[in-house]
Amino acid sequence: MKVGMILLCRYDSKRLPGKILKKIKGKRIIEYIIDRLNSVGNGYPIYVATSNEKSDDPIINFCKNKSIPFFRGSKSNVASRFLECSLKMNIDYAIRINGDNLFTDSNIILDMIKLTKTEKWSFLSNIYDRTFPMGVSVEIVNVELLKNKISLFNQYEREHVMPYFYKNLDESQVYKYKNENYSDNFKIKLAIDDKNDFEFASKIIDSMDYSPQSYSINEIVELIATNSITA
Repeated sequence: MKVGMILLCRYDSKRLPGKILKKIKGKRIIEYIIDRLNSVGNGYPIYVATSNEKSDDPIINFCKNKSIPFFRGSKSNVASRFLECSLKMNIDYAIRINGDNLFTDSNIILDMIKLTKTEKWSFLSNIYDRTFPMGVSVEIVNVELLKNKISLFNQYEREHVMPYFYKNLDESQVYKYKNENYSDNFKIKLAIDDKNDFEFASKIIDSMDYSPQSYSINEIVELIATNSITA
């Protein structure tokens, strides 16, 4: 069984233009995310999937410079872009990672990959019944299932990729990955959508004592609470 990770991102964010290539302590957001994905180990392939629009050329130029595999597809039909990238990668399960999720946890990804291999779930999500902060989203889908169902997606589902599966799969096919350490401290937003989010993420990274990609989400939440970091 082949598993691969797909980082979905665009350059022309309306609220924070160019955010995927913005730097925190001299390192671009996309680099932080790629480092975290590489921390999963086992040689799982990683692709950056962006659009065919000229406005996304800076992302492609960065990927070429860093020898990061990439795919270009539809701007508005993100589900189609995701599926086409999955097919190009020739994988059985595709992992969706968002370009605004700077603190994606490699431990969560690895746990969820193990579940696909041992239990053969068709769809796994850690945001369907959310118990993790917004901004550490991980969702895994069987590529053949996505291929068979994508024609049924409405406009919202085509834009957001996975919502169709929240309500149209039998419970025996779906695994809701829950946070066993959930508390009110996890009711925070770590996704980077605007300038305030970017500044919050910068404060978090500034407070870290060692390699940022080594911090789990539990450690990040503890760091925020201990250092009274606010958005």
